[in-house]
Amino acid sequence: MIILQAGALFAEKGLHGVTTKDIAKACGVSEPVLYQHFVTKESLYNELHTLCKGDTATTKKALARREASTETLCFFVYLVTSIVTIHKLLGEEELSQDSLNIVRLMGFSFLEDGRFVQTVLKDCIGSLFDDWQKNYKAALKSGDLEVKSADARDLWVAYELMVGASLFHITGPKLLPQLHADESVLLERTALFILRGLGVKESAIKKHFDPKAWTAEIQALLHS
Repeated sequence: MIILQAGALFAEKGLHGVTTKDIAKACGVSEPVLYQHFVTKESLYNELHTLCKGDTATTKKALARREASTETLCFFVYLVTSIVTIHKLLGEEELSQDSLNIVRLMGFSFLEDGRFVQTVLKDCIGSLFDDWQKNYKAALKSGDLEVKSADARDLWVAYELMVGASLFHITGPKLLPQLHADESVLLERTALFILRGLGVKESAIKKHFDPKAWTAEIQALLHS
């Protein structure tokens, strides 16, 4: 409860724009009660990375059910693009407020000391990175990549593109209405752009890129 409320405040005003009094008021408690849980505002801020744990756990669970392959690589890119860029798990109609807050927190963090970004990179996307690279290498081994090596640095560039797209997306469709007015178009075109940037062949994309099946899979997983 405290982390959720504090996360929303930090996402709106940044680390330096929020006081412990603001947090206590939002949580409906006194500052002394807040200090019983978190000694300082900074200690609370350092726990905000837990906001991404739910989506990370869902992604890990979905990957655990799959073999390393080109199809899983495509699935992973599409799923993570959905979470990071349009702030939704596959099949969700309403945006995930936690995911949206994470993007806003990252935006402030880029302008402040970078602590939140570093924690997310380590505990969220970082915890999925080995799986991502394993599937990237499987795609290379299968002959489904145009490139000669599955360079991990390209995966980090791909993630940066997802985050960059998300910063445009949180402004709403007014900034780039030709793309951001339709989230499904934004999601598909961003995921495909990343896959092509990673060197996935068009023939492999045509064979393995199946958003409808993936959406049904994630929804079944969430309700199992």
